[in-house]
This record gives sequence, C-alpha cells and structure tokens, in this order.
Amino acid sequence: MEDLWRVTVSMKNAAEGAGVSIVTGDTKVVDRGKGDGIYINTAGIGLVAPGIEISPKRARPGDVVIVSGSMAVHGIAIMSVREGLEFGTELRSDTAALNRPVDALLTRLGPRVHVLPVEKIDFVQAQDDYVCFRCEGKEYLKEQTLGELEAALDPAKFVRIHRSYVLNVDRLARVETDVRENRIAILDDGRRLPISRAGYARLSALLGK
Repeated sequence: MEDLWRVTVSMKNAAEGAGVSIVTGDTKVVDRGKGDGIYINTAGIGLVAPGIEISPKRARPGDVVIVSGSMAVHGIAIMSVREGLEFGTELRSDTAALNRPVDALLTRLGPRVHVLPVEKIDFVQAQDDYVCFRCEGKEYLKEQTLGELEAALDPAKFVRIHRSYVLNVDRLARVETDVRENRIAILDDGRRLPISRAGYARLSALLGK
C-alpha cells in the first residue's frame, strides 16, 4: 500500500502541474504470480478547437518533425531502474506534459498551422525576412530566409532560378526569352517567373541541357 500511495500522490502532482483532472479510475485483476508490482494505464480526453485540424493524414514525406526533447531518454531511464543499470551521467525522464506548449502554439497560430506536401509546392519566393510558398493556388508565409529553405529542399527537384525564386522543376512548362533577352520560366499554370543568368545555368545543369 505504501507504493500505491506514493504512485497516487505522484499522479496527483503531475495532473495538477499539467492543469488537468483525474476524473475516474478502474482496477484490473491479473493471475496470481503474474504481477510483480503496480501496472498503471492512462488515457486522456480533450477537445480540438474549431478551425484546427490535427490528423496524421496531413503528414507527408519530407515534413519536419518537432520533438520535445532527446529521443529515447524515457525508455532508457525506465530500463536503468528496472535492470539496475548505472551510467556516467544522470538520466531524466522526458515525460513532461506538453498540453500547455501545444495549446500556446495553436492559440497563437490557429488555422495558420499548415502541413505543405513538398511535392505540391510550385515555387517559393523571398519576401524580406519571409518566404512565400505557392502551393495549389494558395500562398503561405514563413519566417525564414530563402537560402536556408533552399538548403533543406531536394536539389534534384528544386532549383534557385533567381535571387528571389526557388522553382519546383516539375512545374516548369518551358523557358521563353523576352524582347530584352531576359529568360522567363513559364509554369504549367501560366505563371511567369524571372530567371537570372546564374539561375539559368543551374536550371540547365539540373535538366541536363
């Protein structure tokens, strides 16, 4: 009973720290000799605010994953206690509550949180300290430099054609030259983007021309 009380108090403190309530409980029975201590299983219930869509269906290959801490620390911490393992440094469990940071993120950004499939991006344009993604007829702003974004994109699919534009080459229909001998990228939706001399060299190298 002493262990049960210690665990119960720990659960109470964790719930209060996270600002949530423990609303119900249940007990389970295991075969004699099959249990070596206490089994705790929990489930959380919450509400998603209107206008927010949180779904694994929005995830795409190439998406950036935000993690809340070092990977696998919790599992190693638990294993060290169970197996009596010792390490040269202290291990701290990574089970901190994330409901408040996530709530703050969604409250600040709301429906402006978007998952953009990389293959759906037509082009990216530099706009001061931001980049503007053109994707399926819509535009999305992100606080990042074009150079930083270019380094993160697949160089086999995206090319810097101008100091202000990175193009998805799958959207390129053709290249034209205007009356001033400036090259223009014509996209499959008819949009026209400028191509610099250095940009044309990079584009030609990528396309093997």
